[in-house]
Amino acid sequence: MGVAGEVTYVPQEADFLAAQRDWARTRSRSGNAGLIVFFVILVLVLLWIAASNVPSLLAYEEHVFDYAPYFVGAWATWMALWALNLVLMPRLARRAFHQRASLQRPVGFSWSEEGLGFWTSEARGLIPWADLHGWAAGDQCFLFFLDERMFHYIPRSTLGDGQAKDLEATVAGSGAPRLGAG
Repeated sequence: MGVAGEVTYVPQEADFLAAQRDWARTRSRSGNAGLIVFFVILVLVLLWIAASNVPSLLAYEEHVFDYAPYFVGAWATWMALWALNLVLMPRLARRAFHQRASLQRPVGFSWSEEGLGFWTSEARGLIPWADLHGWAAGDQCFLFFLDERMFHYIPRSTLGDGQAKDLEATVAGSGAPRLGAG
């Protein structure tokens, strides 16, 4: 395999946390999961309102604003869950980083037209670009998805400007799907 670029680094907690944040941003930009959950909650609230207020629904014009508290409650619940995720995600990512020794060992990556190569003290391999679920150029890291949740990451801080541009050009030209709007 002709290597176009290569980088080796020791992952730090800040790198792992940045990768998790980029993953969350990518997921929210590329997937409709949050929107689907929101609409499911909205439909459940509307069904509950309809089931408990059938006589009131017959006189719709008189009771238009009677439903405002339900919508405000649904919105407040959605915002509380979103805020809880923002608060818990960094804590859970730090905990995962410290629990898994393999996340703290040196790792290397190489890239070429063939795919993404990786190596650690325990393993070595090549992931052909066609086998990737997708990739994303996040704010802090490049993410290479094996499926929608598992990914390899290369922090931008470990790459020189030329390497970052070369990596992005190589993977963009590979035909692997780009995820998110990053």
